[in-house]
Amino acid sequence: MDSHQNPQSGGKWTFLNGALFVGVVTVLLGAVLNGAGFLVNRDLESDRTNLGLTLDEPIQAVPLLGKNPTWYNAFVGCEVVRLELTLAHNQDGKKPILVRELELETEPVPLTPSAAKQLAYEIDELESTPHGIVKVHEYRFVLHSGEVSGSYVRSRTEGDVVAVEPRNLLRTVEGSQGVTLAPELPDAHHPMSVVLEAKSPGLYRARFRVTYQISKEQHSTHTSWTYLYRKFRE
Repeated sequence: MDSHQNPQSGGKWTFLNGALFVGVVTVLLGAVLNGAGFLVNRDLESDRTNLGLTLDEPIQAVPLLGKNPTWYNAFVGCEVVRLELTLAHNQDGKKPILVRELELETEPVPLTPSAAKQLAYEIDELESTPHGIVKVHEYRFVLHSGEVSGSYVRSRTEGDVVAVEPRNLLRTVEGSQGVTLAPELPDAHHPMSVVLEAKSPGLYRARFRVTYQISKEQHSTHTSWTYLYRKFRE
């Protein structure tokens, strides 16, 4: 009797061990897969890709006799100012950023006669140089009687200038072109030079609004206001 029980007993234990082994492998495989999924989700959650929008302090483009005036402690450019704008990937993630629209928003600022006197300035005629000389890859916008006209200088070749819509600096008469910012240099930054000129008397303010896309999500942000003034004739 005992001599026939050992093989049966051994076969029974082999089956149990196999079942136990399969169960352990299943549990371990599930844990590995769950762990991998957790790591993927954690990587997705830790991706903080976003757009950085930097506008440097305005630069007075025509020389003045004295300092620039201020409006509630804000710098006021007189007649012509130069702006340096930078679109940048924050490099805190691996997703590219597609900038679809870059709008120049402008509006007049109500001004009383007494307030206008506080914005008085004088152009230094002796030091003045033609501010019509522009840099390559520079945008120029002129504010005149409530209208805004824009142009973009592409190269030093004479006449290589195209009209630009203030509602989207990335759209010219030749079509629309987005800007893609990569998470790595050198394609993580897109600097831009912009000149604003007030042709009509008055106080104006301007800012840039950016519409961009990360994966399939749309986002929008804007800069602070820049002030520009042209004095009234006395």
